[in-house]
Amino acid sequence: MFNTFPEVGLFVPAIVDMDLWLSDHAETSIPNQIRLYEKLIRISQGRIMPLAPFDPWRQVKAERAGTDTPLEWIQDAVLHRGFAGVKLYPTMGFRAEGNAELRPRWFYRPLDSALEELYEWCQQERVPILAHANASWGSERGFEERAGPEYWRRALERFPELRISFGHFGGDNDLLSRGMDSRCWDFANLMQEYPNAFADIGFHDIGFPSTRECDVEKYFALMRELAAQFPAAIDRIMYGSDWHMIVQTSGNDQYFTTTFERFASHWPEAQSGVFNANARRWLDLDDTQSTARQRLDAFYSTRGITPSCT
Repeated sequence: MFNTFPEVGLFVPAIVDMDLWLSDHAETSIPNQIRLYEKLIRISQGRIMPLAPFDPWRQVKAERAGTDTPLEWIQDAVLHRGFAGVKLYPTMGFRAEGNAELRPRWFYRPLDSALEELYEWCQQERVPILAHANASWGSERGFEERAGPEYWRRALERFPELRISFGHFGGDNDLLSRGMDSRCWDFANLMQEYPNAFADIGFHDIGFPSTRECDVEKYFALMRELAAQFPAAIDRIMYGSDWHMIVQTSGNDQYFTTTFERFASHWPEAQSGVFNANARRWLDLDDTQSTARQRLDAFYSTRGITPSCT
């Protein structure tokens, strides 16, 4: 990946935890994956800044069993192992808030408490969360809707300072087909209202050289219209790749460059933010006195790491 994209200064890979929802079992446990990534941070000299996964179902199970919890794994990863934040995957089967309304209630109600415990800690410590926000990859039919903006509105009403990024910005296909009625528009509305709400454009088709120019032009026309209605968005939209998806697609080695060049030609005033400044704000890297920056600086100092990105 480093060799494929030498122009990228910082990678933010996200570990996902889907085991319980898919009745599957990863060969490498989450704690061991976190330890492996810590080694990769050292090897890469801080060129990667990973996100640790949180599954509220696993959190509830661990609390009832009295074993180490996903939140404890995250706290260890962020406070001691050079991780930047958290990855959530709501389309596995949970909402950002409002699970108590789902049935069976004995199963879903505790998920809200587990998520709220995560949000409270992340808000207090200024730890960013990346949440899958596209209507895709549901573990069961209909679960795609559980990543919707209406549930994030409820969560942000309770935790208004939460640093959240809406992964895929709701999906570019939805944006192109529904415009102002799309999830993308609703997420932009949240970004306008809440100071730490961001979004990434991972796996949007503008990164593929084969995408038709008419679709590229329509995409950027809608994005400019969105930014005109929600001015905060231009400072909150970030580049994203969804690497494990684009690597399966022809032209993946040109994805970053193509996206960069299309922003330069179609929306140049947004380019520097999308590809640099906005992600730095979401990760809280620019303020040398921020808790996030101090955590990372302490980790790098004790491991002999001299990162270029901070």
